[in-house]
Amino acid sequence: MFITDETLRKAGACYSQRQTFRAFFPNGIEITQGLCVVHAFDFDFNWAGRALLSGDNRVCFVLGIQELYRDKTSELVALVGVGNWDEYLEAEREAADKFALAVAELFGKLALKEGV
Repeated sequence: MFITDETLRKAGACYSQRQTFRAFFPNGIEITQGLCVVHAFDFDFNWAGRALLSGDNRVCFVLGIQELYRDKTSELVALVGVGNWDEYLEAEREAADKFALAVAELFGKLALKEGV
């Protein structure tokens, strides 16, 4: 899947994400899984998966996100009963980072299939 600023504009991407995209990739870029992981914290891959993937790839993305979110939530729920707020907040930050990386990786994997 090759993405340009025009691709993002047509899909309804917000101005700030398009601006960031142009700063990194002024001529567009062929999406790879590794590229998505490297930029996991630069772009909203949750939005990208729902807006840029199509058909079965979009369905797989949404189902994958649901599973990742369930995993993230269950890890955090286990800490609520511990009563250590600082420990919970640290775990929440780590879970959010882990989730962002997993979403970026999933998008990259499915974006490769879009190009086939």
